[in-house]
Amino acid sequence: MTTDVLETPTVSCTSCAAKIEGHLGGLDGIESTTVDPDQKRVSVSYDDTTIGRSRIIAELEELGYPATAAEA
Repeated sequence: MTTDVLETPTVSCTSCAAKIEGHLGGLDGIESTTVDPDQKRVSVSYDDTTIGRSRIIAELEELGYPATAAEA
């Protein structure tokens, strides 16, 4: 299991968070998704043998939420 934190500067409300959590939660390999609109971050736990960070970022971008890996 891998967990990544992604910066999503256009996430601004709980509606955005629900949209992201619902979409990513429906993808194979996603274990959990938590969105923090105040910090503009998405935390995703996933099986990296099934799905990768680049696919997750692509899915977010398709939803209209550009994302990058958060700085540690």
